Amino acid sequence: MAKATANCTCKECGKHFEKVKILRNCAEAESWRKWAEEHIDTCPDCWRDAYRAADRSEIDALRKEYDAPPMTGSDKQIAWAEQIQLRAVQAMRKFADNALAISRKELVDGKITEDVHQERIAQNERYIRYLYIETSASWWIDRRDKSEMDVCRELVLRGVQAGHIQVPAPNKGV
Repeated sequence: MAKATANCTCKECGKHFEKVKILRNCAEAESWRKWAEEHIDTCPDCWRDAYRAADRSEIDALRKEYDAPPMTGSDKQIAWAEQIQLRAVQAMRKFADNALAISRKELVDGKITEDVHQERIAQNERYIRYLYIETSASWWIDRRDKSEMDVCRELVLRGVQAGHIQVPAPNKGV
């Protein structure tokens, strides 16, 4: 085992930092060190800040797109809860994209009508929009250890039980 230590400089803030990696032998360690010193140019602090800024930008865009009410709680709770909510919305959008791809195939194959396909699109949008109905930051934080889809299911089920979301009729073919 060989330890490689690369001395890097951040292109954003100019800070010097080290990246360390354990490799199988000295040759691999030296090769990785040279590569890292040439290619790793963002310190952990700047990387984290950029990652958070990208998330913040996506959070703001989605909240605007879905006309989401403001989250309640302390500033720190809200920031944390919005991260959890973002992951849930991303998971639901991915799920909806997959479901709509199947629906498009069924439409092309003549198994469903255009009206049924359009209703599925609208239903998925309602599900996603409903993820913004819960505005309590503590509610989201309490579910931080659940999978994103479990949180989505919980909210959608609550919406169905409250009568806010209608369950679609069984598959209407052509």
